[in-house]
Amino acid sequence: MDQERIDEWWWSNEERWDAMYKAFKDFRFKNKRLPSEHSDCLIERKLGKWCLIQRTLEKKGKLPNKRTDKLDATDR
Repeated sequence: MDQERIDEWWWSNEERWDAMYKAFKDFRFKNKRLPSEHSDCLIERKLGKWCLIQRTLEKKGKLPNKRTDKLDATDR
């Protein structure tokens, strides 16, 4: 079972992905740019690394279409 315990809650991979996606989408809306994995801001750096991993998975054909579509929608 692939779950992580955070603040007394058990999150599935899908719930974790959705939480990161929401944070990513909120960042894009607020800042009008992609987060940088080289930022001095820890939150932005985590989002930037997460985004880089998602795009790498997409290029390798390992990111589900549903997730690819969600990420592509933020580019518009």
